[in-house]
Order: sequence, then structure tokens, then C-alpha cells
Amino acid sequence: MTARFLAPQPVADHALRLALPPSDGPQVPSEAATEAVRAALAALLAEPLDGVRELVPGYASILICFEPLRVDPESLSQAIVERLSRSASAARTSSRFVEVPVCYGGEYGPDLEPVAAQLGLTPTEVIARHSDARYQVAFLGFAPGFPYLLGLPPSLHIPRRATPRLQVPAGAVAIAGAQAGIYPQDSPGGWQLLGRTPLSLLELGPSPRARLQLGDTLRFRPIAPADFVREAPPPLPAVVGEPALSVRAPGVQTTVQDLGRLGLASLGISVGGAADGVALRLANALLQNPDSAAALELTLGGPELLAECDLDVALVGLPAATVDGLPLTDGASVSVRRGQVLRCGPIRPGLRGYLAVRGGLSVPRIAGSAATDLRGQLGGLHGRALRRGDVLLRPLSASGLTRSARRLSAVGWALLAPRTTLRVTWGAQADWFASGLREHLSEQPLTVSPQSSRTGLRLQAAEPFLLSPYGQAMGSLLSEGVTAGALQVPGDGQPILLGVEQAATGGYPKLAQVISADLPLIGRLRPGQTLSLSPVSLPEALAAYRSQERALTEATEPVSPTEGRSDA
Repeated sequence: MTARFLAPQPVADHALRLALPPSDGPQVPSEAATEAVRAALAALLAEPLDGVRELVPGYASILICFEPLRVDPESLSQAIVERLSRSASAARTSSRFVEVPVCYGGEYGPDLEPVAAQLGLTPTEVIARHSDARYQVAFLGFAPGFPYLLGLPPSLHIPRRATPRLQVPAGAVAIAGAQAGIYPQDSPGGWQLLGRTPLSLLELGPSPRARLQLGDTLRFRPIAPADFVREAPPPLPAVVGEPALSVRAPGVQTTVQDLGRLGLASLGISVGGAADGVALRLANALLQNPDSAAALELTLGGPELLAECDLDVALVGLPAATVDGLPLTDGASVSVRRGQVLRCGPIRPGLRGYLAVRGGLSVPRIAGSAATDLRGQLGGLHGRALRRGDVLLRPLSASGLTRSARRLSAVGWALLAPRTTLRVTWGAQADWFASGLREHLSEQPLTVSPQSSRTGLRLQAAEPFLLSPYGQAMGSLLSEGVTAGALQVPGDGQPILLGVEQAATGGYPKLAQVISADLPLIGRLRPGQTLSLSPVSLPEALAAYRSQERALTEATEPVSPTEGRSDA
């Protein structure tokens, strides 16, 4: 098996790319490549490697994300090669056969008739060819639990819709190009919809599971509309806690966040978590909470919250916050009394601020994390932003916690200093781009578009980022694992900088990768701001990350008794 894979290559200061050799000419998905990836993934999962956080399979590669302070890429690369060498003679991994019921056409498959007309077939012929085929799950990506399926008959190959739908219903069975897939939840999408399955594809909870897994073989079985009964996902476990804050006004976009969830990228679930992980950690440090305690992430303008009990909170990046009309100190812990109203005004100069509660917030946890994934509609409060009337809980044990007041030190404030130059290392497909672009990348101003979100920043370049003749000859990139901070370049040459809620996989070439120490800056950039990219070496990226981690240990200081406590 190992002879087929190229040596693992660094594509970030925290990620390696294990890939099969590219074929000559346009890259085409194949079952042979999928089986090789599946076997390699099984080998790496059988004996987990120290420091590895995520394994993200694609059509012909695996992205291996690791903790750079625990393991160096050279040692990890050698361990991967050795692991695959030992498993080279292992038997082929077994797969499951899954039958998926589908109600075709009508309201369930609104594109069935247009697809049939475009292909010169009748709707009945399209259904027959689609349901007679056998499909293989290549990987899960795009959205949590979304299966990319190989095996669509060539007679059904058809381009995506010219205009994507703003809403595709959960369970929609779709085709696009040579691929088939199933949308696990309501989401935007541009694939052609042939029908809908009543099955639920993703089971959330403490240990999430996907109904379809890498390597599974499946067949679609037509059913009548009378047999379509949508399967309800199991409920999440109840949360025990006491009311801490109730929402009187939700703000522009306020979500529950922590540092994200690891180990689920193979299910199409990205790490997610706070868009500005440093600011969240500082807010928790002011209360002596664990780094990843759940807190509120506020975007643009904050909410209006009623204290349901006496509690301590900490504010970071919220200079216009008040309690009962009295200004609060940003970057400090604050005591709020039951019945008082906390208002968080406009956020400046950045885009986001954080409000932490001593003891953290209590919401249902998915794989140990409370983080809200808006794109995947999971985590936090029902996978969405806060609404008027929501009540946030804190652990019952939090009422007995008493600790000294703290504030940000000069070191802490320095970590929040505005910066618009992001340091980057070269991405997995940097050699696909024109050499002049790479040589003068730091001279290219990039403006953040209003069409930006936690998923990523759409950037506007004065001149499109163009592929070299070599990159053009490579054709379309096979979808592969991506990570936050990747600079993807679609066909129009206007780059996209991926944020914390990025899809687990992507199909655009990647020119560069923001270093780990600068990932929080992505969450601070506002639409209309101009940024620049500064290439650095991998050793420089690691040194910057180490320096940031050291600074975080010195980022807060106690408030002396003579200064008094910052009370509302």
C-alpha cells in the first residue's frame, strides 16, 4: 500500500498531506483510489499516532492534522510511513451494504423532469438507471454526514444547477457531474435533486455517528410518496444546570462557543469553535475557567441579557458593555447581580467579542464540545444563534465558585492588538500558481468582502490569482481535506480564506495557509478591511505559535485589593 502513496508533505504548520500520485491529465475519482485511502485510514486509526488531532479523507488523499507543540512533522511523517508499511500486507477491509429508500420526482425531486429532458431520457428511465446502480461512499464532506458517492452511471452525468438553491431539504438525493450524494440537513446547494430519502444520516450526541461511512456500498430503492415518513433523529441528552442569563435581545449574531470538537472531520464535521480562540481563552482566563469553557461569541453588535442569578462574567473585545446603564471594564472580570441587565453595544475595532461566565455555560455537548456550528446546524443552542427568550444555563456547581478578580495584563492586551498582515506558509497546490504571484504575494492587497462569515472570508484582489500553465494542465482538483486558514482559489481567481466553520473537504487549489498563531486574526477582520499576506517558513511559524502560547500564560493579572473589585 505504501508504494502507492507519496511521502507525507507539510501543507501547514499543523498538517501533513498524504496523497496518491496524481494521474496524467484531468484528475478523475476512482474506486481504486478510494479503497487505497480507506485502507490507509483504517491503518492510521487502528494505532493512533501521538499528537494527531484529525484524519480527513478525500478522494485520493488524507489530511493529517497534528498538535505542533507535541510532535514535529518530520517525525510524524516517518511514523506514518512506518505504520502504512506494517499494514501493507493486511487483508482488504470489509465494507457494508446499505439500502437507501428514495421517493423520486414531484415535490421530493423537483429536478427529475428537467434532468431527464436535458439527458434525452424519460423520468422513468432516469429513476431506473439511478436506482439500478451500485455506489461507493468515497468520503464524507461539504456538510456533516454528506456522502460523496462514486458509481453514477455515465448516462446520468450532468452539470450542477446554474443557480444554486438557497434551501435544499434534509434527505435530498442529488447528482452533479459524475457524483451522487445525499444532503443530511437543510442547507444551500447546487446539485440536481432527483428525490428524497426519509432516513436521517447523522446521529449527534456524545459520540456522533454517520449512517453512511467511508467504503460502504449502497443502492437506492424507489418508494411511493405514501411510504415517505421522515425519520426523526434521536434527542440530545438533557442538560442539568441553573438559569444564568436570559436573552432579551439576541444581537446581530450571538452563539455559544468553546475551542471546538476534534476527531469528527471524517464525518464531515470540522473543528469549529470560537472564531477568535485567543480572545475566548483570555475571557476564560479572567475567570480562571478552563481554556475551553463554553462562552458567548458576539459578532458586530452584542445582545441584551438579564441576569437570572448573581454571577461573575468576563468581557473581552466589548468596550461598549454596560450593566443597568453603567459602563463596564473591558478585559476584566465583573460581578453582576440577579435582575441586572447586561447590554453589549457595538464591537470596535474588531468584529467579535466574548462574554464568559464563571464555571462556563451548560448546553448539550456533541463529542465533548458545546460549540455552535451554524453551517452544520449542530451544537450550542439547537445549532443556531441566540434568539429572544432563550435561557442560558450554568453548571449547578458554579454558584459556589469564588475567585479573585482579574484583568488583562499588558501581555494580554498585546495579544489582542489589531493586525492586518497575516503570516502564511505555502499551501498544498502552491506550485499550481504563477511564479510571479508567489514571489510578490506580500504586495497583493486583499479586501474582505461583505459575503464573509464564520465559514470563511471572501477576498477581493485587484488582479485575479492566476494558475500557471502547469496548474491549468492539472485540471480540477479532487476534493480533499482542508483546515481553517487555507487560502483557496476558485476559478474566478478571487481567493477565499477559510474560517473555523469551513467544510471538512474542498475542491479548490490552495495557494497558502495562515499559520496557527495568526488564525485568530481571521475572526477579527471586518468586511471592507484590507489585509496582506506575508510568507514565512515552517520553523518561523512554529516559533510564533510557541511565543503566543507562552504569552497566554502571562496574559492576566490579579486586581489588587486597594483597587477594588470591578462590580456593576
